[in-house]
Amino acid sequence: MKIENAIVDFIKVCELANIQFNRTDIEDKFLYAGREHVLLHPNLPKGYMAVYIFTDTTGDHCYKVGKVGPKSNARFQSQHYSPKRSKSNLANSFKNDEEFKDNEGLQNNTSEWIKHNTNRVNLLLKAEKGIATLNLLEAFMQSRLRPKYEGFESQKDLKARRIN
Repeated sequence: MKIENAIVDFIKVCELANIQFNRTDIEDKFLYAGREHVLLHPNLPKGYMAVYIFTDTTGDHCYKVGKVGPKSNARFQSQHYSPKRSKSNLANSFKNDEEFKDNEGLQNNTSEWIKHNTNRVNLLLKAEKGIATLNLLEAFMQSRLRPKYEGFESQKDLKARRIN
């Protein structure tokens, strides 16, 4: 599994950064497009922070990698599904993408479209691991997965890259 390989490599990065971290320090939750994504999307557990990853349904193309601290449940749970929830979110990225301009399902009900047409992976860490570790995990996953909707237009690739 691609995400599992990335987690194993992230543990090696932690070793290089002199951060005490092993496989049991990260909990991965996969929400596959459709019913599972709609019904199983949980709150951010108390005392946890997370990196979340949105991909296409094949898992080959990454759309978004983001992070939330332990007090950011709204960002974790719902802000990426509605264009009105925040200025910078996945819903706005899709709605403003020329590739999706003519997709009526996406334009009319962005939240449902995202839930039925993307996979989501939540990587949960206990807050005691610290924000520096969370920041490193997000940066590593962005570097590894090359999300299409990340950073300013001048900073990103115009086409989503395949996940290695």
